[in-house]
Formats: sequence, structure tokens, C-alpha cells
Amino acid sequence: MCSEYSLRKCKHLLVSFLLGASPPQKDFYRIEKGFAMQRKSSFHYGKGNLGFCAHNDRSKPTANSIFSTKNNEYSCSAKEAIEIYRQELQKRTLAYTMRRNKKLHKNTITHLSAIINLDERHTLQDVQKFADYLEEILGTKVFQIAVHKDEGYVDEETGEKHINYHAHIEFLGLDEQGNSVRRKLDKSMLSHLQDKVAEILQMERGINYTAERKKRPKRLDTYEYKEHAKRLAKALKPYDKAILNAYLQYKLQNAKDPRAYKDFILQKLAERDESFVKEYEAYKEYITQTDPQNFVRQEAENIAKIKDLKEENKKLREQLKEAGAKREQYAQLEQFVKEIKEQVKAKELTIAQLKEQMQSMQEQLLKQLREKDRQIAQLQEKNKALQKQVTALQNAPAPEPQVIVKEKVVYREDTAKIERLQKELEKEKAKNAQFSLLLKQQQEEIERLKQQLQELKQLRYIERKKHQEEIQELRDRLKEAKKELAEIKEEYQSEEFLAKMRIGELVQRWKELMELVYSDSYYDLSGDELQKIQTEIEAIEEELKRYGIGLHQEEPPKPKKSRQFGRGMGF
Repeated sequence: MCSEYSLRKCKHLLVSFLLGASPPQKDFYRIEKGFAMQRKSSFHYGKGNLGFCAHNDRSKPTANSIFSTKNNEYSCSAKEAIEIYRQELQKRTLAYTMRRNKKLHKNTITHLSAIINLDERHTLQDVQKFADYLEEILGTKVFQIAVHKDEGYVDEETGEKHINYHAHIEFLGLDEQGNSVRRKLDKSMLSHLQDKVAEILQMERGINYTAERKKRPKRLDTYEYKEHAKRLAKALKPYDKAILNAYLQYKLQNAKDPRAYKDFILQKLAERDESFVKEYEAYKEYITQTDPQNFVRQEAENIAKIKDLKEENKKLREQLKEAGAKREQYAQLEQFVKEIKEQVKAKELTIAQLKEQMQSMQEQLLKQLREKDRQIAQLQEKNKALQKQVTALQNAPAPEPQVIVKEKVVYREDTAKIERLQKELEKEKAKNAQFSLLLKQQQEEIERLKQQLQELKQLRYIERKKHQEEIQELRDRLKEAKKELAEIKEEYQSEEFLAKMRIGELVQRWKELMELVYSDSYYDLSGDELQKIQTEIEAIEEELKRYGIGLHQEEPPKPKKSRQFGRGMGF
């Protein structure tokens, strides 16, 4: 009987021969099998959630746990970790408030979560060394560490299980002064931490994209990766599952990184890349026509079908019935079968994988039933013991009248004390009744005040609406006043208005000059001043004539001769 290794090798050689491709490298099959053994160090972090603590200590089950949890380690339970987190957060928030004199912003990230790769040899103590360094360099506080050796994945082609050794580190997003730790985690710091985790764990460092100046690939978290896988599977539905697997094996013969290259090919096929789709169609046509060993057909026949699922479900139900399963177990089975059915419809499961998953579900359900049977047996034992105690008490002789209070015997002499205590108890009950009555009255008063407050709010709303109408009316009046003011300004700036203003000014000046002419001071003016006044009067009259206004000017009186002047001249 051929081994799986030989069968795969024959398939690759046959496909290479049919398509005229070069045969695979000599050690390809051995190298491919040991590919996942060379693990590199890695440090990735993101925003944390307190729900992660329950995942870390496995108090919350996870779907990726496909191995035994006995090798897992964690520094503390989820409850203890959350308590440490809250205490440290309170201290650091207070430090920030005292230093900055203001509250911490509500959107500040206070919890960060990191994941690092491990090998099988690593323990909690190894991860603790890196956690101590993390606290020292960032000023943070690590409040939970968990080492997981139970998570992994199942190879779709071989059905082989692979363990994903890793550790979770939960730490505060604030340092001792209340500053954000994320601001310290720039590119240089992250690169340094990648170096340090490789040094402490004694692992090979991952690719240094900064030093090699390469584009850094986007990292997907667990939920993003699952969504991506769903979209990819939906896009690949038109392709035949069996032929697609054979095509991928052919393409990955000489790949240096088979896993990465496989993802690349699937992405190109999902995007309907012309060159890859054309090559796949040619491969499909050729392999279906020249398939002497029926490799593809055999693989297609091994794909699980709905009838296989029904048979396995029927067997499991019979076993559960024999084991005395309840509705709870049947409900879990129905939900599980519903999920598996979608995978079977998508041709994603082989018969072997289907049986393995059904076997795993059977073990889980039977384990629940065994646990319930154990609990029932314990309760029955306790019940029997209690029944024996009751029987013994019933058959025992009646004891002397006594009252036991806190392991002290109180005899008949203390009955007066007991009666006094009972009276005090009755008084306390009466006080409690009065207090309940007062409390009820207070509640009624609170309800009445609430009703009044509601009415006041309604009145306030009405008043506000009324004021709004008055304000709107004032705004309309102000608008009209502004409009009238604009019209007045426009009129003021018109030529006719300006002419009237100018005429008024000229007439006023003319009157002032004429008053000067007819006053006694006129005779004391010099000849130049008289000439200047006469010229200004003529200019005003000339300008007024242009506006169509004529002014009558009387001849000013001639100045009298001075006696002193006549005498001096000999007249």
C-alpha cells in the first residue's frame, strides 16, 4: 500500500510530465514537510479588551483550541488580571490629573495587547523576561501573561494538525505619569522590540523591513483574517475543488515559500486574473482528459457529501440516545451540523475530515454527559448522607429544653432575657414599619415634584416659543429700519441733495460776509482785506447764479476820512 508521501510525489511527477514542466527539486517533499518548523520571532500589538483575559486563561472557550490545554500557562486568572488593571489604571489616571490639572480624555486607550511567537521549548518564565523589559522601557504595567500551546489549524489537504505556539501579553496603555504608551511605540521602538524579543527568546528575527527598505505587509487580526478567508472561499466557488488542489500542488513545486505563494495564487484566481485563469482552464481541460491514474477523480470522490453528513449525524444521535442525552446536547449537535453542512455544500471537507470533526463533537458531548452523571452521583451521595443524619436525629432521645446561640447553652433561667429581646425586636419592627411609611410618602412627594418639574418644562417651552415670536417681530422691524436708513443714505448721496446742501453753505457764508461789510469793523480793515472780501462775495454770487439763484448786493458804504490823516497831510 502506497504511503501518502509516495502518492503525493507520484501526483506531482505525473502532472509535471503531462504539462511538460521540469520535475520538482530532489528534497522538495521533505523541505515542504519541515517548513513550519522554522519559526521566527514576532511582536505585534493592538488595542486591548478585558474580554481577552478570559480567552487567555481559557475561562472562555475558543474555537482554535484543537489540542490539549494542559501545557498552557498563565500568570494569573482573568479575575485577578482585571483587578490589577483597574488598580493600576486608577493610580495612573490620578497621576495624569495631578500633573495636567484636568481629567483623562474618555477616548484614551488604556489597555494594549501584544502577541509574540514562541517555540515548543519556551515557557512562562521566558516570556516574563521580555515582559519585564517591556515594563522597563515603556514605563507600563503588564497585568497578565499567557502561553498557549493548544491553538492551531488543520491542513486542508492532508488533515494534519499544526500547533501555533504563541503568548499573549496584556499591559497598561498609560505610563507612571499617565502619558500614552502608544506614542512611544513608533517605528524605531517597534523595530527595537522586534530585535529584543528575538534576543531574549533566542529565535531568528523576522524580516527587518525598515533596514531592508521593503514595503511592510498589512497584518490582519484573527477576525479580519477569517472575514478575508470567507470572501476568498466565496470568490473561489466557481472552481472545482479537486482540480484546484491538484493545480496548486503543481504550481507550488519549486516555490521557496509555498504558503505565501499559495495565498498569492488563490488571490489572483479570486480576482479572475486573465493569465492565471487561462492557465488553470488549460490545466483543467488537460488533466480531465489525460488522467490515467484517476488522481483528481479519486480526490473528488473523497469530498464529503450531504448523505455522508446525514449518516454520521444519525450514528452520533444513536450514541447520544444510548448515553441518555438531553435537549441541551441535541441543540448543540443541531447547531454544529448546521455549520458543517455549509462547508459540505462548499466542498471544503473530505470524508476523513468530516468524520474527524464529528468524532470531536461526539467526545465533547459525551464528556458533558459524563460530567453531569458525576455531578448527579455526588448529589445522590450527599442526599444519602443527609437522610442518614435525619434518621439518626429522629431516633435520638429528646434533649433537655435549651436554646443554642453561637455555641453557648442558654437554660430556662434566661427566658426573661429572651422575652426582653423579643420585645425589643417587636419595637424595631414597628420602627421599620414607620420608616417604610415615611419612605413611601417621600416617594410620593418625589413623584409629585417630578410632575411639577414636567409642567414647568412645558411652561418654559411655551414661554420660549413666545419670546422667539417677539424676537422675530423685533428682527423684522429692525430689518425695515435698516431698509429705510439705506433709502435715506441713498437720497443723501443724490446730486440734488448735495446741491441743496452746497447752496445752503454758500448763502450762509454770503450773509456772514454781508454782515461784516455793514458792521463798524469793516472800516478798520486794510485794503487787501477789503479786496479779499469783495472777491469772495463775487465768487459766491457767481456760483449761486450757476444754481439759478440771484442775490442783490447793495453798495457798501465808503470809509470815512480820518481827521488825523487829513491833518497830517495838511488838508
